[in-house]
Amino acid sequence: MNNAIASFEKIHSEAHAILFLFGPHWTKVPPLNLLFLRAFLSQQGFKAAIIDANALFARLLGAPPKQWLSHNKDFEQSLFSQVRCRFPRFIDSLIAAVKNHNAKVIGFSLFSRNRRATFDFVTALNSYTQEKTFVFGGPEVAFEYARKDFFKEISFKNSFFVLGEGELPLSDICNTAYHNLPLSCQTHKGKQLIKDRQIQCLDSLPLFDFEGIDRTLYSSNVAPLFSSRGCIRRCAFCSEWGLFRYFRQHSPASMLKQIKLIQQRYGICIFSFHDSLINGNLAWLKTFCELLIKENLCIQWEAQCAIRPEMETSLFKKMKAAGCYNLFIGLESASDSVLSRMKKGYTSADAEDFFKKLTASGLHFEVSLITGFPQETEKDFRQTLCFIKNNKAIIPKIAQINPFARYSPAQANKQSPQQHARARKRLASLVALCEKEHIKFTRAFINNLTTSHEDTNN
Repeated sequence: MNNAIASFEKIHSEAHAILFLFGPHWTKVPPLNLLFLRAFLSQQGFKAAIIDANALFARLLGAPPKQWLSHNKDFEQSLFSQVRCRFPRFIDSLIAAVKNHNAKVIGFSLFSRNRRATFDFVTALNSYTQEKTFVFGGPEVAFEYARKDFFKEISFKNSFFVLGEGELPLSDICNTAYHNLPLSCQTHKGKQLIKDRQIQCLDSLPLFDFEGIDRTLYSSNVAPLFSSRGCIRRCAFCSEWGLFRYFRQHSPASMLKQIKLIQQRYGICIFSFHDSLINGNLAWLKTFCELLIKENLCIQWEAQCAIRPEMETSLFKKMKAAGCYNLFIGLESASDSVLSRMKKGYTSADAEDFFKKLTASGLHFEVSLITGFPQETEKDFRQTLCFIKNNKAIIPKIAQINPFARYSPAQANKQSPQQHARARKRLASLVALCEKEHIKFTRAFINNLTTSHEDTNN
């Protein structure tokens, strides 16, 4: 705790235009979204500091990683009060650091799991900082802005909500706060909303770094990366494509520079791509892998990957030679009728062929599954069970199994309690199959994505 308080005091002693607090409800790696925002604002002449309070809370409470990965509504609702009760000096120091700081803009990255803790902190902070500008961004704004009670907890003046990417809106807000430049925004349900301001060319963004980040707060020495934003697909259950209007990528050369910077400056050789998919552009992926092989950086990396029938075994082999050690693949279902309604863009036969290519290339991968997608019949579900059982020799691991959940306002149809119970029952059947057939699966990621949104819908 003393180290954390000392870090607050150091931030207070430095001049910053903006402070970021509360990264994602995730304690494995530093908050990549805030690192991008900090680098961009610095390029625009605004120095920013990051306080990842969630990681600090995890350290103080000694909470096991599983508790931070799994949905536990009671834990999330009481997180701030737990820390305030047990470590009042810590919270007082955090409030003082923000209250007394010369930054006029305070930014918060909102996710469903840090929402309550963030709002509790803002409530405690607001009585001290009426003169500051508050900015709220992150996926939770996109999920909530269409709802009738859009962030009713936040009613104080001088606050902005950013829907979509934050770089350009934050730059405009800082220019208004520090240079009195006019700001274009819309009023939405009594809130000031800025939406759909996207960077056209990702290579125009500066490289990010981990300066000022206490990497000992995180549970792995893995560097997070984004090579792209958006997705080439529009899966019916996914909220990701609603956050970005279209798919864009950093160039392979730009990604190579970013990797070299992190490797040379911090000695990190393991990377995790947080893109929706690493194979959105196959020509890009081929060139990127060839650059990594040519440079002989001796790194390892993992990524999410979409099932694309047109990918050849040769490209998978090139990925492995370039350091890829694991791929996360959203199979979701092995029923062709369900896959069609999900708008996944492939069939179960395509998936089986894709997995065979991966196996032939020697690339490890793991898949995720969704149970109870709307109109999924018992026959549909049995087809998924049979697929997993019949292909257990070529599926190294089941990474994740979750009941279908709606995350965005666009997914407005409600599920009945019976439908949700059926989805959970099918999830249990899949877990039982894995145990019976000795199929590896990650227990911490079983039923870990149920959210407050789904609870509300039920």
